[in-house]
Order: sequence, then C-alpha cells, then structure tokens
Amino acid sequence: FTRRRLQQTIVLSVLVGLAVGVHLRVANNYRWDWTNQTRFYWQLSWRAPGLGPGTPLFSDGSVVSYANGYSLAAALNTLYPQSEAYPGLDHWFFELDRGFYRNPDEFIQGQDLKDGLRTFEYEGSSADTLLVYYEPEGRCLWVLDERFANNLEVPEISREFLPAATLAGILPDGETPGYPSEAIFGAEPAHTWCYGYQKAELARQQGDWGAVLTIWEAALKAGHKPNNSFEYLPFIEAFIARERWNDARQLSIQTYQENFKTQATLCALWDQVAAEHVQSAALDAALDDVRSVVACP
Repeated sequence: FTRRRLQQTIVLSVLVGLAVGVHLRVANNYRWDWTNQTRFYWQLSWRAPGLGPGTPLFSDGSVVSYANGYSLAAALNTLYPQSEAYPGLDHWFFELDRGFYRNPDEFIQGQDLKDGLRTFEYEGSSADTLLVYYEPEGRCLWVLDERFANNLEVPEISREFLPAATLAGILPDGETPGYPSEAIFGAEPAHTWCYGYQKAELARQQGDWGAVLTIWEAALKAGHKPNNSFEYLPFIEAFIARERWNDARQLSIQTYQENFKTQATLCALWDQVAAEHVQSAALDAALDDVRSVVACP
C-alpha cells in the first residue's frame, strides 16, 4: 500500500497486533471451554457418584463448544471406573439433535444404542437414558426428569424426550476412591451453590428430605444463592414433604418473583400438593397465597 518506511512499519504493526489479538482470543475461548468442561464433569460426579453399566448420557446438543460425541464419551468413561472388559465401554455420550429427534416414539419405547471409536465399543438402550441440560452461563448442571416438563428454559427437544429419562442409572453410593481423577479433571471446585444443589437433588432422589433441608441451611449460612431460581425446587419440595407450609409458600413466591418463567412449574407442584395432602388451615392459606401471587390458572 505504501513505499514509505514509517507507513510500512505502522501497517505491519497493526497486522501483527491483530494476529496476536486473534490468538489471544482463541486461546481464551479454549481456556473457558476447558473450565466449563471440568465444571460439568465435577458437577456430574456430585450428582451421580456412580453410574450403572450401560447408562447412556444424552443432551440436546454438545454441552460445550469444542468437545462433543466420542471426545465427551471418552471423558465420561474416564470419569467413572469401568466394569466392561476391553473393548467394551460402560457409557457413551449422545446428542438428541443428531438423528434421534426423528423417532421420539421409538426412542421412548426403548431403542438399541450402538456406538464406539476405533476398537472401542458401546452397547446400551435408550430406556436407560440419563438426560442432562448444561448451560454454564447462569445455571448449574441439570439432570432432567419429569419435574422439568414445565420448565421453559429446558430446550423443547429435551422436554419432548423426558418420558425416556430415568434416574435409575445413578448409583448414590457409587463413589470410588481416585475418581474423578484430579490429574485429568483438575482439582475439585469449591463447594458453593452448585455443589449444594447437586447434593440436594441426589438426596431428593433418595427421599432424604432431612438431608435436603440440612443443605439448605448450610447454603443460607454460607450466603450461597443460585443464578437460576429453578434451582430452588428441591428445597421447596423438602419444605412441602415436611409440611412446613409457610417456608414452602415463602420460597415459592420468592422463586416466582425472581423468575416469572417458573410459573408453570410452581403451579403444577402446588396442584399436586392440593391433590395429595390432607387439608389444613395452614396448607389452605399457603395454597391460596401461592396461587394468587403466582397467578395460577
């Protein structure tokens, strides 16, 4: 563009600066992607201390930007100890948007699954699906079940496949020394809100409402709060299970006021409460208040 030395130097400097900037930006993107990956793996291990052999993991798409399919499947089989002898693998990671969406009925009824890489092989069934939703910006890892049917923040394709989701593959007492390997997945993250949420969901799955409430009290004491109000749900359910109607009412209203998208989930939950619990003055007052504030139909 120019033969003048000064102008050539300026142009070259700008081009080098832009190149360096691109490299830094790409490196930073990969750094954050790995950070989000490790958070996913650790949260999964907190929520599911062990996974039964054959359990497939499904998501609406890849859980991170720069890893999917067999690379996430390899990490999953490294996260948990293996019961299958080589070349078999205990688990695989699948994406619903890669062909499965075409036959949801067959999937829900129980579809044979086969995949692998080179000499490694996986065989399982969609009847054992562990369905997850992970968006690291603004929420923890969500392991989905029928309670998420009215959660509009969960992708539509995942909600369509919820009837196939089961928690049966989660082994609550399946912790194994040395797993997850910190040499592979990094040091265990600090036990902040997402740790408590995963452990509360695990305790809820076991019907251990006392443990859920203990986790709630610890979170309050530590000043931990969710970025997404849907994550109050296991604690609301624990208050309901213990018939602490005023606490359940207050947390339900707080949840709705923080996130109006929780309306359908909260209304369905309190409709279930009305159908399953013996009426009392305290319950009736809580029901009326929640239905009024949350604007349940």
